[in-house]
Amino acid sequence: MRRVASLFSVSLALVVFASSAIAESGPDDLETPWDYSGDIQRTPEIPLSSDSIDPFAWDPLYLIGAEWVRENSIGTDVLEVWICEPGGVQLGATLTDTVSILSGGVGAYYDEISGGKYAIDFVEGGIVMVPDSNLCMPAVQEAAVSNPAVSSGAVVVVAGTGSGGYASILAGTCGGCGFPTNERIAVVGGGAVTQTSQGIPDMQTTTHEIGHMLQFPHSYTGVSDSEYDNPSDFMSGNVLPNGSISFFPYLTLAANRYAAGWIDPSDVLVVKTADDEQSLELVTYDRTGTKMVAFAPDPTVWISIETRQTRPWDPIPSEYEGVAVHIITQRPGSCNTTGYGWCFGVSRRQQQGVIAPRTTEHILGVGEYLEVGGFTLEVLERTSDGYSVAINAGVPRFTDVPGSHTFATAIEWMADRGITKGCNPSDGNTKFCPDAVVTRGQMAAFLVRALGLSASLDNPFTDDDDSVFEADIEKLAAAGITRGCNPAEGNTKFCPDGKVTREQMAAFLVRALGYIDDGGGDLFIDDDFSIFEGAIDRMATAGVTKGCNPPTNDRFCPTDYVTRGQMAAFLSRALGG
Repeated sequence: MRRVASLFSVSLALVVFASSAIAESGPDDLETPWDYSGDIQRTPEIPLSSDSIDPFAWDPLYLIGAEWVRENSIGTDVLEVWICEPGGVQLGATLTDTVSILSGGVGAYYDEISGGKYAIDFVEGGIVMVPDSNLCMPAVQEAAVSNPAVSSGAVVVVAGTGSGGYASILAGTCGGCGFPTNERIAVVGGGAVTQTSQGIPDMQTTTHEIGHMLQFPHSYTGVSDSEYDNPSDFMSGNVLPNGSISFFPYLTLAANRYAAGWIDPSDVLVVKTADDEQSLELVTYDRTGTKMVAFAPDPTVWISIETRQTRPWDPIPSEYEGVAVHIITQRPGSCNTTGYGWCFGVSRRQQQGVIAPRTTEHILGVGEYLEVGGFTLEVLERTSDGYSVAINAGVPRFTDVPGSHTFATAIEWMADRGITKGCNPSDGNTKFCPDAVVTRGQMAAFLVRALGLSASLDNPFTDDDDSVFEADIEKLAAAGITRGCNPAEGNTKFCPDGKVTREQMAAFLVRALGYIDDGGGDLFIDDDFSIFEGAIDRMATAGVTKGCNPPTNDRFCPTDYVTRGQMAAFLSRALGG
């Protein structure tokens, strides 16, 4: 069960963006090296800073800077579709067909994940022909000016087999100025509409680039050579477990969807201090309830928590399911200057909560917990709609016994009373090993500590001289709780390394605690041939055991071995824990 201390440093290998155009996808992903050099470094005419304006005041939860990040993400976004044919290369699909493919795939996807709050109306723009693909974006901008349409952006499909892309947007807001003035353009390779896998076009590339047009940044670890090392986000890797890119986009971060206005503030829990302890169900994007938790003592750096489960419009592999943790940074100095005093929109830095490139270590499963930024998060259980989580649950005494463990309470009881210290003394006893089988020597130590036994017999057994539990074994013998393990030979041995069965444990506890009442006997159907049947019935009558097959519990499983977790449960019930 994972216990991770994630260092909270905004200076950790942060990769910065320009404030206008965003370079996308490495050359290996493209048919041609689209090295578009027309980035316009542009800031608003009147630079604003955190000294002159509060960038978060518009947000009721005080999480996202700049109200205009929602300029195009709410309502209908009219995007012109242009085909660019460089060097005479043809796309192989008509403009009408291209619009239809984008509408049925990318458009439908965004409608679903936004809950109907964002719709794309793809309209036909036109076809431009250029000498090489680097000229596609400026050619479309020029054509759009000479043949204006009522639209807020454009998607340019470049003829060829590649399916990589890049995007451009005007830094800051232009107050609904529209395209081409706002420079909102997504450029994608022809493979984005002509390349298919199992009948699905490559929706991922176009979805990703339109995400940038909606002010969505990447999510990443910050320690690799790539900003595409988060496999579970369509604004990052969007890869399958085998490393190949999924044509169907996964969901993007809750922070992006909240910034876009697709998650209502009423569906977000903001935790500002580590003293605020809560347990709640965190639901998936398509369910009713809390969709995001924000650890947010400071809006310029906060932690986003969300649930991920496989859904038709979030088809992540089962290996990626769980509760995802990301660090959201908008602090000045974490990105290129924007003309503002904070990082906004695509300049916002979004780092995985666990620094493990190209893995989903930042997505916690049931029983796992994370310490990050002074807060703690534990995943308690999976539900049909998401996961139950505990906020600021505290650090478990043993790293392999989270609060959600079946025997967590009993094990904590044992530890509080000094009955157990742990199972890895050479490493500081940080683990309990709840699933390990109890040996007779360990059982002796547990009982001696639990009962406070002090009297001792002098060397009653011949096989425990080298055991670390010899003193405990001799005290157990003095109390009459054990007689030995070889009755046919006079019980001269204790067998300290032997494994303890459930029927043997019943005998030990009955002798130790003097239980007499057997409840009429024959309480279980599977112990009739056990020499310890009487002890089993007496232990059950005392409430120390309920059986081994809930909810019926008509069996005791007398010959099954006792685990350390079960031992804790037996002792805590027997001794009032």
